[in-house]
Amino acid sequence: MSRLYAPLAALALILCISMLPASAAAAEGSAAEGTSSAGQNALELWQKDHRWFRLGMRFYGTNPAIDEHAALKTGAAISIPLTTDFFMGIGMRLAFVGGYNAGKDCVERAGGTSSTCPDGHPGGVDYIWRKPMVNGVVDGSNSNATPSPTEFMDPQRRVSHVAAYSLSIGANYELTIPTVKVFRHFQPFFGGGVVIAWVYTYSDITANEFILINNDQNDPWDEDNLDPWSSQGPEVGGEVYGGFHINIKKTFRFTFEVGYHAFDVPAAELNKATEGYEAQHLAYRLSQTRFGGGFEFRF
Repeated sequence: MSRLYAPLAALALILCISMLPASAAAAEGSAAEGTSSAGQNALELWQKDHRWFRLGMRFYGTNPAIDEHAALKTGAAISIPLTTDFFMGIGMRLAFVGGYNAGKDCVERAGGTSSTCPDGHPGGVDYIWRKPMVNGVVDGSNSNATPSPTEFMDPQRRVSHVAAYSLSIGANYELTIPTVKVFRHFQPFFGGGVVIAWVYTYSDITANEFILINNDQNDPWDEDNLDPWSSQGPEVGGEVYGGFHINIKKTFRFTFEVGYHAFDVPAAELNKATEGYEAQHLAYRLSQTRFGGGFEFRF
């Protein structure tokens, strides 16, 4: 239980210290903001500068972890967060996030065992489908193939593109000690919450899987054909994050943030794949660290 109460005790101590009069803080070395704030405690100063909401935009680089059935490269994401400040930096954050990662070539990460990528992992997502049979032989490039009634292909790693759109909601805290001048301009923050995500996994079919796109929904001879893909959600996960704000004005500031979010992507059948083959990607976990920054308006 002591581990549970330690963060609450630290937060209470910060709030208690911050309630000291600004003149007392100045006596310990903090510069006074001006004669208008002399004698005011932290709560009074917070009320004077308080803004209920912050709305901004953030841009991230994302680094996904390697999964048993997926290896994706570093990607990018954009976020539009709406944050509240209910009392002395304690509030909530609601954010919309859109992100993209490609799985192709070799993803250079430690722990690779593939002969084709000795320094990493083959990029992409793993797929399975019923074996395409022609006279008892597997041949996915033959338009006369028919799906096996009993057997699936072993998992096949294929180039893929993953787009995820999510809403996150959770608690947020900004260090609020307005009696200390530096913390009126530099504000660390941290938070975490629930992520609700919608995920789209796009395959890149090779000639060996010709049979999967030989149907009325695809044009096998078009290089720009949108190959079979899956859409699924909402999937539920979580996130944690932290960073700091640089307050330029009372209504505008820059933000720098690092974070981590994760959610499971269950196996799903592919849209537009030839009927009868039950083509699907295997389940994988999309867990990513993110790093970036942006700006916010306070109102």
